[in-house]
Amino acid sequence: MADVKAFFPMLVAVLASAAPAVAQDPVSSSTRWWSYLAEHDGKPGSTRVDMGQRDRAPVRDLPWVVIAGTSYKLLLESGLPTAAELRRLNAFSDQVILALLQHGPAVYVGTFTHNGEQLHYVYAKDVTGLEEAFATALKRACAACDVIYKTQHDPEWNVYLKFLYPSQATIDSYRGSSGALDAPTR
Repeated sequence: MADVKAFFPMLVAVLASAAPAVAQDPVSSSTRWWSYLAEHDGKPGSTRVDMGQRDRAPVRDLPWVVIAGTSYKLLLESGLPTAAELRRLNAFSDQVILALLQHGPAVYVGTFTHNGEQLHYVYAKDVTGLEEAFATALKRACAACDVIYKTQHDPEWNVYLKFLYPSQATIDSYRGSSGALDAPTR
């Protein structure tokens, strides 16, 4: 974990500018968002997660997780994006998340940025037509981007609960650390 903590100042800068400015249905989303850095495959991964969904998960009416994003080529040695690449990713992510949420009953639960990829996670009632909505948004945001799109039937919300939501060890590592990020409580 010591190596990950070395990236903390960079994480604060990355996450402060990476928050999508997407309006959501207040019934579906929460105001308890948290960003954290954790090691994945020997490199830092930046996660932004809606902590408020933990109390609701799984939402039986939203059994599909859509994982949509893009790769990025301008990256730091850590695998996180450069500032210029982050600006491009932010413009892209706002449009993609909005397109996925407008398609039907859905909730955006988080974003994971790691080793040349930024992936957005949305739980949806139905995935019919979502890939087309994603492709349309992509053409507007970045026609030349390499895209990542997949869906997974996940009625238990394991992707959210076991991947995006931080482990107790991650929460404990942030508890008491200085800086703008406060550790969440479970």
